[in-house]
Amino acid sequence: MRNTNRSFTLTAAVFMTVTLAFFGTGCTPQQRVTLTDTLVFGRSNDQLHVGWAQKTDDGKAVLSVDGKIRSKEYEKFGFITFSPDSSRVAYSVKNGDRWRVMIDETPGPEFDEISIIDVAFSPDGKRLAYAARTGGTWNAVLDGKAVLPRGSDMVGHLTFSPDSRRFAFVVQKGNRQAFVEDGAVGPFFAKVKLSVWSPDGKRFAYVVEENGKKTVVLDGKVGHEYEDVRSPVFSFDGRHFSYSARKNGKSLVVTDGREGPLFDTDVPIDPIRYGYADDRLGYVANKGTTSGWVAVIDGKEVAFYPYIVSASLALSPDGKGYALVAAVDRSGWMVVNETNNRGPVLDNVLGPIYSRDGRHIAYAAKKEDRLYLYVDGMSGRELEYKDISDFSFSADGKHLMYRAYKENSQLVVLDGQRSPEYDRVFRPAFTDNGVEYLAERDSDGHMWRGVFPFGGAPATETILGWLPTEESLTHPCDLCEKQKELLNEESD
Repeated sequence: MRNTNRSFTLTAAVFMTVTLAFFGTGCTPQQRVTLTDTLVFGRSNDQLHVGWAQKTDDGKAVLSVDGKIRSKEYEKFGFITFSPDSSRVAYSVKNGDRWRVMIDETPGPEFDEISIIDVAFSPDGKRLAYAARTGGTWNAVLDGKAVLPRGSDMVGHLTFSPDSRRFAFVVQKGNRQAFVEDGAVGPFFAKVKLSVWSPDGKRFAYVVEENGKKTVVLDGKVGHEYEDVRSPVFSFDGRHFSYSARKNGKSLVVTDGREGPLFDTDVPIDPIRYGYADDRLGYVANKGTTSGWVAVIDGKEVAFYPYIVSASLALSPDGKGYALVAAVDRSGWMVVNETNNRGPVLDNVLGPIYSRDGRHIAYAAKKEDRLYLYVDGMSGRELEYKDISDFSFSADGKHLMYRAYKENSQLVVLDGQRSPEYDRVFRPAFTDNGVEYLAERDSDGHMWRGVFPFGGAPATETILGWLPTEESLTHPCDLCEKQKELLNEESD
């Protein structure tokens, strides 16, 4: 029932007293900070902001975001979570016996308990939902108001539509579960599993289980029963809906209620992909242990190989082609396109990916422990790095970015230009003007925000100050001597 929240809680072995020298954060230099024993910690989706509960001299706690105090004093913090655009922060606090949620220091109603994991901002960041308990019943709280008049035994799986207008969640009464869509309670089942919205937010589907069988509820209508159901997905325009299923021991794909061909294999068909700018439906299926693999697009078998990486299938956004990773035998892998044009045989392949306009394709690969990057061609450029990840095209398809790993450091590469090196780089992301990222260096004991502009200019970095992270808290022995002094656990 519980979904994963964007914050987590770490229990520190001791109170950690830290002397910090923040730069550009608005805090007093050499400020003495004591982290709460149970550290409540949250990072924004773009990885560029971090918040934590900070203990005050009188034993209470305040919220600190990027090293700047953002709240009044409270007895205890429960969760900290950022809106998708990082402009807002929500957190649960306790004073006395009651809990409430604060959004940028604006208080919500009080409850006996507020879940630390069942909390969600809407995609536009304007709405917040969370699970709260009053007495013996739980409720979903949306925009500060309880959704169900009488509550429920349990509440979870809070989810907003992509346009932020609709809201759904799961309730449990006894041993039965149901989805609540826009305040209306749906049918109850033994289990309610994964859900998916159409991109326009007008349609909603979820998988349920009853008597050992699984089925899909689409737009409130219960579908056919199958032995298993996986990978529910809408087309990008929301007009079509597909999922993979198991029937009589065989695998198939169901699209708009119509069953596709059966494949005699125990391997589930997963994932299923729709074309970005068209209604093409593609997937990879195993035809059996001795029959090999096949790629299916719009119901037609378009590529057949002894081995195909099922998750590698990429449909070009211009509707003209596809690419996948296949092998004739286990000796190596190659990228294949719609004209059966085969790339070089490689040891391992990451990708392929298309630019959004469909004009460019890229993938990374290893051959004899050397790393290569292939962009729009059969000839790869050898890279000096141990590995790369997070590589993607900008929205206009003109720029390629990835995170690179050296033996003892990480960096960001944009159009071949390299950022400074760090001990750790958190997920880089495209902006309108370039790439932004968050990074750590143990050697100087600080967290950094990097900005990498388009046009070939070098990346610039700004010190955020020392910030508590999973690495710096759970691996203090790896910190430099300067940061060990900052921790100063023996301070009185």
